[in-house]
Amino acid sequence: MKLSSFQDIWDKEAPLLLGTTVAEIGKPFQHKEMIATLTLCPIPSMSIPLLLQVRRFLDGPTRNNPQAPFFFSALVFHELLHTYLGYYTQLKSALVQKYGKEQLFILTHLHLMAVMKHVYLKLGREGELEQIIARDSASEDKSYARAWQIVNEIEGYEAFIKEIKP
Repeated sequence: MKLSSFQDIWDKEAPLLLGTTVAEIGKPFQHKEMIATLTLCPIPSMSIPLLLQVRRFLDGPTRNNPQAPFFFSALVFHELLHTYLGYYTQLKSALVQKYGKEQLFILTHLHLMAVMKHVYLKLGREGELEQIIARDSASEDKSYARAWQIVNEIEGYEAFIKEIKP
């Protein structure tokens, strides 16, 4: 995959993922434009600055079995949702208070994962969502698995969505 391929993927997916988010949550994105840096360096992706580690999407002599393109869209969407939702401490959230003893990483992903789930279900992408959750939950860092557990099995994503709708 080449740089233009990443742009093509996002150009196709952005209106669906971001448009559905705005329509469902009822709150516009604060930024009309963001610039992402794609890197092959072994550092994690992040939202500020928008840095996307894309090594796992490429094939080559040292990398086999690149991840499917929809995982790239999910990565961009995930990082953009961090800026869309803002800091978890800005939320007047009974659920953040309820889970306040969880690790910070978990708290920063609860509403985000709920929005991801809501949008993917709204778009009829249950299969992709299942694969995203499975990939996240298989991570060495069990924080993603715990956040998905809270969103999927304990509270339900709808409870988090209610908290962020204006």
